[in-house]
Amino acid sequence: MTNKKDENIGFKEFLEGEDKAFLENPNIGSKSRNNSNFELETFLEQDSNRMSKLIETFEEKAFVIKKFSQFPQLEIEAEAKNIAARIETIELCTRENSPLFANIDSIFKKFFK
Repeated sequence: MTNKKDENIGFKEFLEGEDKAFLENPNIGSKSRNNSNFELETFLEQDSNRMSKLIETFEEKAFVIKKFSQFPQLEIEAEAKNIAARIETIELCTRENSPLFANIDSIFKKFFK
């Protein structure tokens, strides 16, 4: 693992470099800081726009889900499939030559020898 001091070396050098440039020529430092501030403001503005669009999208999605819920229809379809699967399973298990009866028969024959 890296030491906590090692993680901040590059950041400290960057800050020291900016301070030196500002002390050597105050006009250059202010230009770079203005440019830096402009980039930061641009990034924050774009991120704010992105977040606003996400909020609008999720608000619209929530409205559609509340207004036009598909849950009742999906629940009816799932229940119908469940009933059909149960009926098919019961029919397969109650056949005379079903694997269930064959396995139970072999278990009883081994147990009650």
